[in-house]
Amino acid sequence: MRIRPKPLIDAEGEVRELTAEEFRRAVPFSALPETEQKLLRSLHIETKTKPWDPAQYLTTPGRVAAYLEAASDDGDPSLIATAIGDIARARGMTQLAAEAGVTREALYKALSPTGDPRLSILLGVMKALGIKLKPRTA
Repeated sequence: MRIRPKPLIDAEGEVRELTAEEFRRAVPFSALPETEQKLLRSLHIETKTKPWDPAQYLTTPGRVAAYLEAASDDGDPSLIATAIGDIARARGMTQLAAEAGVTREALYKALSPTGDPRLSILLGVMKALGIKLKPRTA
């Protein structure tokens, strides 16, 4: 038995067939005949992904500046701290923590997405990274 899409009357009163997406949502996979289930399983291609780490790409001063500028444009303090954390990881947290005068663990915590670093930590890290805070009008 093959399940066929049923006609649908749209908002304008026109009769049309269901789209593939509408049909997929309307008919549960388990309701399809076994042969169609097997066919769909054989067509399924898994996409393998891996986490994206921006620290891998922050290899030049220009990239670092562009990345930090993009994070700053949003105005979200946690995003800025996370961006500085990514830059710090790209440079090496242990050495950077020593230069900034904090422990490595404190630096990881402060520059995490859930961290809330003090301004003194941010300024110390930025100085160690060679980044200057330059105010400008909005």
